[in-house]
Amino acid sequence: MTPARSRRRSARAPAGRRTGTTSAKIETKVKAKAKVKAKAKAKAKAKAKAKAKDKAKAKTARPKVKPAAQARSAAKRRVTAKVKPAARSSRAGSGAPKLITPKRPRRHATAGVGGTPRLRAIPGRTRVPARSAEKPASPRGVGSRAGKPPAASPFPPAAGASEKQKRIFEMVRARVAFHSAIQGLEASASEQATGPGEWTLREHALHLAHWDEEVGRVLESALHGIPPSWADFDAEETHRFNAAGLDGLRHLGWDDARRRLLSARMELMEALESIPDESDQVWGASHPFGAMLKDLAWNDRHHAEIIKRWRVARAV
Repeated sequence: MTPARSRRRSARAPAGRRTGTTSAKIETKVKAKAKVKAKAKAKAKAKAKAKAKDKAKAKTARPKVKPAAQARSAAKRRVTAKVKPAARSSRAGSGAPKLITPKRPRRHATAGVGGTPRLRAIPGRTRVPARSAEKPASPRGVGSRAGKPPAASPFPPAAGASEKQKRIFEMVRARVAFHSAIQGLEASASEQATGPGEWTLREHALHLAHWDEEVGRVLESALHGIPPSWADFDAEETHRFNAAGLDGLRHLGWDDARRRLLSARMELMEALESIPDESDQVWGASHPFGAMLKDLAWNDRHHAEIIKRWRVARAV
């Protein structure tokens, strides 16, 4: 063998060994892929079998019935078992009686007393009279006027109250009546007059606040029996006095007017509460002090009635 051939063989030998190694690797990969495919097929078959078993179980399994539904179905089966033979015999002409289920009466739209629906009369049936709503007559003396105690006073605290408490209570009631008359009014509505040439609602409130302040100013002198300056005023003088007092407060808006009305009354009530009620004569209508407070309560009620009539006429 020549040296050239030996060199060519030695050069081809490593290449051959490399080719054998590559083919072995390829075979290994092919086998691994085949194993993976086999496993996937096995899993797919297992899933298909499980689904088939579940379908078979669902077909063979009986549906669950609740106790109430089961009882109703049993009752229906018993009824049908009784009715079917009779129906067959009647068709055959055996003369067996037919079973007739009674129908419930229908309610119609005809209204009875108080708008409640009533049942229309069915011919051939007797109607049961309704029970009377009247109570049985009570024995004489029971539940009658003769057996009732006398009616209590609508204001029990005023029964044994002193003259001071009665006078203050009368003032409180009158002011509550005025507040109820202006309750819910808006600022725009307060600028409307209660009549041609009369005050607005806001001016009515300011007028009462002015009178509270004036009464509080002369409390001390009235307690000593000195009548206030306006006690002897005629209609024209009273009008000028009211107009002068209102001019000093007319710049206040609706909200400020209500606040002024509350603050003036609170100051007046605090002053009245501080006066001892030892002498009922001072709080009576014959004394200048009591007469002044009585006129103040009347003034509140008077203006409350004016505003109420105005609101009713205009539905405000």
